[in-house]
Amino acid sequence: MVPLQQQLGPTCPMKINSRHIALLSLLVMAYYLVMAALLHRQGYEHSEALFYSEKLKLLFEYKENQLLTIGTTFPTTVFLVNIVFSPFGYVFAPIASSILMMSILVYTILSDIRRGQLNQVFLAAMVMALFLFHPQFVFAAISGRNIAAVMLFLYLLFRQIFNYYRSQTTYYLSITSVFLGLLIFTEIKFLWLVLSFFPFIVMIALEGLKISRNEPVDVQYVQALNNRSQRRKLVNRTVALYLIIFLLPLSALVMFRMLNQAHAGLSTYFLTSQFANWRVTGVTPLNQVLQGGAAGNVMFQGQMVFPLYLMGLTPLYVL
Repeated sequence: MVPLQQQLGPTCPMKINSRHIALLSLLVMAYYLVMAALLHRQGYEHSEALFYSEKLKLLFEYKENQLLTIGTTFPTTVFLVNIVFSPFGYVFAPIASSILMMSILVYTILSDIRRGQLNQVFLAAMVMALFLFHPQFVFAAISGRNIAAVMLFLYLLFRQIFNYYRSQTTYYLSITSVFLGLLIFTEIKFLWLVLSFFPFIVMIALEGLKISRNEPVDVQYVQALNNRSQRRKLVNRTVALYLIIFLLPLSALVMFRMLNQAHAGLSTYFLTSQFANWRVTGVTPLNQVLQGGAAGNVMFQGQMVFPLYLMGLTPLYVL
């Protein structure tokens, strides 16, 4: 008898290739462009995107204080990316940059799925459903805010850390340092992420020593401390990892503070000035806006209405 497998023919493996990944990423980009066009045709503009648009206009149309505009505007990475898209219009540049970042994130995730051993088609379908239909992901892409940059850099940061954990190649640590710096200059609150890395880096250093890999981490740590040679290696590797990962972003932050001190007279100007940071006034509570007497068109501000709409839709996608 002929086996059933030969009767049915060869089975099609549940895998995706690079062409599928490129097409899906372009599909996501086109979907976000259509959604952005429909939404902004209705008059919706987020105040953070308008802040970047105003800074772009000041940078290109006014010859005074151009260095001050570039050197003090925060988030710095988002603003610099918006400069690339300024030929498409000052208002559309923040939206175009966030759409591109979300598309790159989709491409990266699908590429990582392709290298895995699980059902690639199923995982790719779940990723596409998440990026196409989850309201928070759509909002991150078409609002022009820094959310897309935070998502992209955070994913790339931990991606490089796990790549180093698997291969023990110093190259991935250098790239991790770069992405950590980009993440901090996208959202300053992620500076606290440095503290959470301290115990994690010790675990990575233990992995490089190759001591009793079948034992728990605490047992490996005790064994390394009880052995003089291994203890010295653990300390040297840990200090080296700290320097490689933290030296670049922290040095860049110190230099950025010096730049603000030199040109604005205050080292924290990029965090405390309403002319340099949207969050100084962009996250002001509504009751303070009402008390200030400048709330005549509050009900027409889409940035207040649209997040409530997202909150209402989110449970549907969770279920």
